[in-house]
Amino acid sequence: MYNLDGQVLLIGGPWLFVAWLLHRDLVRRRREFRLVDDGITVEVTPLVVGAPRVTHVPWTEIADYTVSVDYEKAFLRVVSARGYTLTLEDRPPRLSTRELIRRFVEQADRYPRAAEPSPRRKGAPFPDVTGEQPPILAGCLTLFALITVNSAVETFLDPSYAQKMAGFAVLSLILLGARLWWTLDDFDVAVADRDSRRLIAQLRRWLRRVLGIRVS
Repeated sequence: MYNLDGQVLLIGGPWLFVAWLLHRDLVRRRREFRLVDDGITVEVTPLVVGAPRVTHVPWTEIADYTVSVDYEKAFLRVVSARGYTLTLEDRPPRLSTRELIRRFVEQADRYPRAAEPSPRRKGAPFPDVTGEQPPILAGCLTLFALITVNSAVETFLDPSYAQKMAGFAVLSLILLGARLWWTLDDFDVAVADRDSRRLIAQLRRWLRRVLGIRVS
């Protein structure tokens, strides 16, 4: 409500740190993937106090899986027939990760795919038990960061209204460009873009063709 000169960083900075500290187990989790006789198991251990969460998906309950392995990234997403996913991503990929994915594909292909989970809202992802995509937390942290930066700029630079609007436009373009760039090599996004007529999908297809980005 009030912009106190010289105190905005003192107020906003600690709150940003507290938000990260309280939810850091959602941002950085220790994950251990194991292949067992009857399926794949992941153990997620939070960095804060708490017991590990163990999730097991039998071979017979795999509705679908996505694999992408190259020199830059190894990616595996397993969709359980119970309506959730497991995600393994290693960048750059280690030999152990490549071997685990290879063995997973070899074992999973021996079993027929299970029935698809119950229908969900179009485009809505299944919950990821490995915590790879915490969109609410990312949004909150982004909002906190923007408020802190805006308050700091207000305090130390005192820009005019035109400068504020110009800065906001430039920052928005940078954020949109960064978001677009990080989705160019995403396998799931590339698959969805193939037959889409949306402008953003056409733009991503054009950029992949121009930049020579192959999504396997």
